Amino acid sequence: MRRAARRILVLLFGLLVPLSASAGETKLSGAEVTEALTGNTAIYKGGVIKQFFSESGATPYWDGSRLTRGIWRVTGDQYCSVWPPSNAWSCYDMYSTEDGGIVWVGSRGDRYLATMVNGDQMAAQ
Repeated sequence: MRRAARRILVLLFGLLVPLSASAGETKLSGAEVTEALTGNTAIYKGGVIKQFFSESGATPYWDGSRLTRGIWRVTGDQYCSVWPPSNAWSCYDMYSTEDGGIVWVGSRGDRYLATMVNGDQMAAQ
């Protein structure tokens, strides 16, 4: 009886804990997050959305029609950012994909996939 109850609990726990990474994704350490982002630009949704990660911690974000400016940092093994006028930091686990992409995964399972490009690609914004 105990063995059956234990199996049910293990099964339920497995169903309730969401998977944060898909197949072919590798979780990045804090040092790897810093290396992947610093001085580079993330390109989202086929190039419509861009975000640069400066060494100073500034991060301009172009959504296709409007430029906003936030601040970023790495805390532990997570990417964190704040977007004024808010002062609330949001943190994400980060993963690399088999095809060279980067995925941000929030605590609620929200996922943002980008291709990283060397240097500041924000000049046109």
